[in-house]
Amino acid sequence: MRILSATAATIVGLSAALLSAPAAGADESAADVIADLRGQGYNVVVDRMGTGSLDRCVVTDVRNPTQIERMRIAIDDDAPTPTRQTITVSLNCTG
Repeated sequence: MRILSATAATIVGLSAALLSAPAAGADESAADVIADLRGQGYNVVVDRMGTGSLDRCVVTDVRNPTQIERMRIAIDDDAPTPTRQTITVSLNCTG
């Protein structure tokens, strides 16, 4: 069996992001949102405004979900295998 490997980056559409990423509700802390995303398999990149502690931060945006896939092409298996998912969480820590 012959196997070819390639790496491809696929940007997940906004609708997919809204379905998979949890909504940051008023009762959900920044730490909870980050933990939820990590629990879904995302590598979470955090950008923040301000220097306050994490327990005082407010999530202002969850965006840029990307999925890095490794294509494994063979005669009987041509489905891409996700290897890493990344998402960005923006925090306001000025309060």
